[in-house]
Amino acid sequence: MRNKFVDKKYKIFFIIKSHLISILISSCLTFAASSVGLAFHVVQKSAELAQPTAQIAKLKAANKIIEQKYKKKIAKEKIKSKIKLVMSAMPFIGIGTVGYFEYHDYQDWKALNPESDPSDYVDHVQQQFILFEEDLKNELPEKARSC
Repeated sequence: MRNKFVDKKYKIFFIIKSHLISILISSCLTFAASSVGLAFHVVQKSAELAQPTAQIAKLKAANKIIEQKYKKKIAKEKIKSKIKLVMSAMPFIGIGTVGYFEYHDYQDWKALNPESDPSDYVDHVQQQFILFEEDLKNELPEKARSC
C-alpha cells in the first residue's frame, strides 16, 4: 500500500514538474516573439522619424540662407534709423537718448558676437555707414553724385 502512495506522490510531482516546464517554455517563446515585435516596431518608428529630421535640417539651412540674404537690408534700416535719431536729437536730452539707443544696439551686437571687443563694434558701425553712403549715392541723381 505504501508503495502505491509513494508512486502516486512521484507521479503527481512529475506531472507538476512537466507542466511547469511547459509553462516556462511557452512563456519564454511568448517573450521572444513580443521582443521581436517590439524591435520591429522600434525600427519602423525610427524610419518614420528619419524623414521629418531631414526636413528640419533642410529648413534650418534655408533659414540661414534667408538670414544672409536680408542681413544687408536689415543693417541698412538700422543705420537709417540711427541717422534719423541723431538728426532729431535735441541738445543734452537728445544726446542722452542717442547714447541710450547706441548702448542697446551695442549690447545686441555683443550678444551676436561674444568674442569681439568694442573696437570691432566701431568697425562694424563704420562699415554699415559706408554701405549706407554707397547706397545713398546710387539713389541720387547723376548731377548730385558729382559734388
